[in-house]
Amino acid sequence: MPKLQTRAPDVQASVWVLGRGGFADALGQDEWLDLTAVDLRRADLRDARLGAAGLRFAGLQRAFLGGAYLEGAPL
Repeated sequence: MPKLQTRAPDVQASVWVLGRGGFADALGQDEWLDLTAVDLRRADLRDARLGAAGLRFAGLQRAFLGGAYLEGAPL
């Protein structure tokens, strides 16, 4: 992966909303939030509710995951 200099403001806002909104947990049993191969390096995902998020191959290097709920998330 290329070096991440800064995250575009719109992308950072989207990451913040996804992490804080609990969208992944609100999805039905047959639905899930697909974040496969998404570049989340250095993202602030503290207290994110990503239990139903697909995070396979996601770039999570240096992402802050303190308090994040990841139970059941395919990593």
